[in-house]
This record gives sequence, C-alpha cells and structure tokens, in this order.
Amino acid sequence: MAGAGWGRAAGRGAPPSDDGALRRARAAVLGERVMPARRADSVTRRQERGAALIVVLLLVATLAFLLLSIANIVTGGVRRASSERARSELFWRAAAAEEIADQVLKKYAASKPAKMSREEGIFAGQLDLPFEEGEGAIAFFDATNCFNVNSLVNNGQEDPSESAKFVELMSMIGLGGGEAERLKNVIVDFLDTELAPLPEGAEDNFYTALPTPYRTADRAVASVSELRAMDRVSRGLYQRIRPYLCALPDRSPTKININMASENHAPLIAALLPPGETRPSVEDVRAALEARPPGGYSDPAAVPPELSAAGYALVSNLVEARLRLEVNDVTMEEVLLFEIKSDGVELLARAFGDEL
Repeated sequence: MAGAGWGRAAGRGAPPSDDGALRRARAAVLGERVMPARRADSVTRRQERGAALIVVLLLVATLAFLLLSIANIVTGGVRRASSERARSELFWRAAAAEEIADQVLKKYAASKPAKMSREEGIFAGQLDLPFEEGEGAIAFFDATNCFNVNSLVNNGQEDPSESAKFVELMSMIGLGGGEAERLKNVIVDFLDTELAPLPEGAEDNFYTALPTPYRTADRAVASVSELRAMDRVSRGLYQRIRPYLCALPDRSPTKININMASENHAPLIAALLPPGETRPSVEDVRAALEARPPGGYSDPAAVPPELSAAGYALVSNLVEARLRLEVNDVTMEEVLLFEIKSDGVELLARAFGDEL
C-alpha cells in the first residue's frame, strides 16, 4: 500500500518540496522575460505621446499664423476702404469749398474796394468751413507779388524788357550776373519756339539726349515748379528763387499790389523800377514798404516815388485761395487761382498740394 501510494505520488511529479522550487524558478524565469517587454512598451508609449504633442503644437502654430494673416488682410482691407471713403469725401468737400471760395470772392469783389491789404477784408484771417465731421478752412492771399516767368516770352520770342527785369531781380537776390543771365536763357529756351539755343541755354537737342529724354514746353508753363526740369536748376537754386516767381496763365507782367507786398518783396519791386541813376535801391524800397500807413495806401497820390515808379496797384486782380480739408486723419490741400475782372471772378487754375 505504501509502495503503491508512493508510486502514484512519483507518477505525478517531483516531491512537494522540489515542486515549489520549480515553480519559483519558473516564475523567476518568466519574470525576467516579461519585465523587459513592459519597460519597452512604456517607453514607446511615452515617445508616441511626445510626438503627438509636437504635432498638436505645430498645428496650433500653423492655425494661429493663418488666423493672424487673415486678421491682417481684413484689417488692411478695412483701412483701405476707410481711406478710400475719406478720400472720396475730401474730393466732394473740395468741390464744395471751391464753390464757397468763388462766392466769397465774388461778393468781396462786388463791393469795389478802393484798396486791398493783408489786414482787411477776406485777407485778414482764414474762413472756417461748416462741416459736420472733420475740419476745413479757406485762406485768401494776394497772387500779384511775384515775377511771372511766362512773361519772358511773347508770341514765341524772347521779350527783352522782361528779360532785363528778370536778370536784375536774380542779381538783387544774390545770383551773380553770369548765373542770372544763364538762368534767364535756360528758361527762355524752354518756353520759346526757337530751335537754336541761346548762349548757355538748352533746347530739345539737349533734353532728348538725357537718360530720361523729354522735350521743351515751347509754350507757357503751368507751374513754376517746372523750372526743376530745366537744365542746371538744382534744388538749392530753385529754393532761392521760388519765393519771387510764379507761372500765370496770362503772359503779361503782373502789377504788384504794394499794399500786400511784404518787406521781403523789396528786391522784386526794385527790379521792376526803370533803370537809371535815380533808380531806388533795395534798401530804399524796403524802407518805403516799412513806412506804409496801417492798412496800406488808398490814394495813389500818397504812394512814394520808391514804390510808384514801378507798375503797381492798390488792389489785386489775382487772388489765391488755399484750401485745407481733413477727414478721419486724412488731409488734403488745394490751391485755387482766381482773376478779378470788371465783370466778375474767373477761376484760372487749381492744383492739389501746397503750390500752383
């Protein structure tokens, strides 16, 4: 019995003590195989989560960039639309301001003033325009206190009398005699219809040979700024002569309103005086301008000889109106040139900017 029992136990396997050791050894073996696999799986999952996070961040950055670009495009479109609306509004307001200036000047001219001065009438201060939004103003100025460069040429030919006055004016403001003569010849060549250039002048054969070729006007210029297109008229030279010059549609010389002229216009008035030993100097003319009564002269007999010898006037037949308009921080400036005639007022020229 005992042998048979032992035989059954032996048939089932090792003794109990040996079976526990076997299980422990098996568990140890299985544990060594399983643990490394778990560690590798944990590392892989962490790497996948890191890659997913990077992908998400890249997507968020891309979307943010796209949204910022769209916002910039929309903002730019809104600003452009707002600027375009303001620009259109300014042009409409400029048309209205032009009509107001015309009516104001017509009413003033109809009163037939005996004199015009900077301290009286429409010239005393600016006129504010009654706009609901934005700002607008009109200021009137005399437009006779300048030398008309278009008067240098008459019927396509040089006018010797006006050329002499121009050279004298340029000399009085500091240009040397040779430089003043050369500048006069350059302007005459640009305006006249002659093909042969004057000494140190320039005709089409010079201007067409430039890197950017163009031709002379062969007629009156519309703006005194066109002098910058003429040969050797530099920025510095232009700034020196600009305060004394203008370009009027009429080629005839201007009659200076001595009530409107400032002391700085003394060289201009002196240059228009007839030459001779008794010709007043620039200092004499400046002193006569400083001695004017308040408001200027109303009686021609009271004008001193230092001023009366030149072609002068006590009223202005040319008036400049300067408009300044502003809407939504967008500003526009316009200059209008009016001529006062016996039968009314005529608009001669307009220009957007600060000068004709």
